[in-house]
Amino acid sequence: MAHKNNPLNPAMYGLTQQDVERVIRIHTMCKDMDEDAFEQMETAAQSIKLVASLKKLDNRPVA
Repeated sequence: MAHKNNPLNPAMYGLTQQDVERVIRIHTMCKDMDEDAFEQMETAAQSIKLVASLKKLDNRPVA
């Protein structure tokens, strides 16, 4: 999903091409959402981040 008309170099901003493509997909997905749908997606994303952080804690050795 490379955009040839984009002259910016993602590496200049510490981003990979995968990061850029992810942002483009998220923007495309969100651009027509109403506020309620966007808030639901934001809540789901926060829940996913919470679960991921809890899994990392679960894998830490116990002192």
